[in-house]
Amino acid sequence: MWDRREPERLEQRIRVDRDGTVTALSGKIDFGQGLRTAFAQIVADELDVPIERVNMVLGDTDQVPFDFGTFGSHSVAQEAPLLRKAAAFARRQLIARASTKLGVSGEKLDTDAGAVVGRGKRVLYGELIDSEPLAGVIPDRVALMPETRRKYAGRPTPHVEARDIVTGQATFVADVRLPNMARGA
Repeated sequence: MWDRREPERLEQRIRVDRDGTVTALSGKIDFGQGLRTAFAQIVADELDVPIERVNMVLGDTDQVPFDFGTFGSHSVAQEAPLLRKAAAFARRQLIARASTKLGVSGEKLDTDAGAVVGRGKRVLYGELIDSEPLAGVIPDRVALMPETRRKYAGRPTPHVEARDIVTGQATFVADVRLPNMARGA
């Protein structure tokens, strides 16, 4: 089996923009099996943001970390734990930043719908980004969101790209044509 030698870095997996939008990155490709939705559910739950605020970037080799491939119905099993840990680590960093900004102990803070809250105070994730993006090596162990607080994972959710699929606007990897693109057979 392929062995990851380089540690996973948060900035390769999760970005929080100043408007509070979350971009999550994966090398997996959605061939219509719903990966974009499944991954968005996981990230939304761990970061405690509405799923509409999660933008999944899949397979864009200019942006995503190296991936071994999308095959054999293993994508969710392989990628979900990595995305979950990355999002949980991002949440932990946001709480730490809010602790400093608000002057409130991190243990007294929590998250709610894209904001860190506690002691009657609320600071939106976008306000915590300033000029420093979230970054660092994702630890092997990071506290995950308790299952009782998850709103999306394991629950029926319309595909986040459903409108694009039914209107023909969705782009799948087989649709991509690049200048000077080589094809093999």
